[in-house]
Amino acid sequence: MSTNHLPLIHYVDRFEGNWPANSLCDIDALGYCFITAGPAWADSLMALRDRLVRFVGLKPSVSERASDKSKPSSTHLAAASQAKRSIHPGDQLGPFRVYAKTTDSLLLGADDRHLNFRVILQTAQHPDTSSHATTFSVTTQVQFNNTLGRLYFTLIKPFHKQIVKATVKGMEG
Repeated sequence: MSTNHLPLIHYVDRFEGNWPANSLCDIDALGYCFITAGPAWADSLMALRDRLVRFVGLKPSVSERASDKSKPSSTHLAAASQAKRSIHPGDQLGPFRVYAKTTDSLLLGADDRHLNFRVILQTAQHPDTSSHATTFSVTTQVQFNNTLGRLYFTLIKPFHKQIVKATVKGMEG
């Protein structure tokens, strides 16, 4: 999968996490873990965001985090993968559209009139280390479509960073 998934990238960040040794997990489990591992306080922030953005004509989020209380930890990633159906391009995964999938990465995102964003989930096994650890990363890429997009992201960026950091921590178990 290529590294640039938008015509222009105005913002990018990347957060990494680790799963314990022998937590053999597939990319579907990573996807389901990502959408369920977010902090509960983020759901409240998203509900507030949805109420506020209605007045400027932006799309509300479609969060399934609040409705799916089964938050798999790293020790349950394989079970999470087996319990859920396989993820395919074109699917909706929580609030995200699935754009592409390989054996070790998922490309998620959404487009709106103010900005487009992509989330790249990647996993890697490290059999050459003594722990045989599995690492994963969450990369966000944002393209501003207009001044509203730039202003909106300036306001939410601190929250975005904290939510993704907390989500990665939740994914670690």
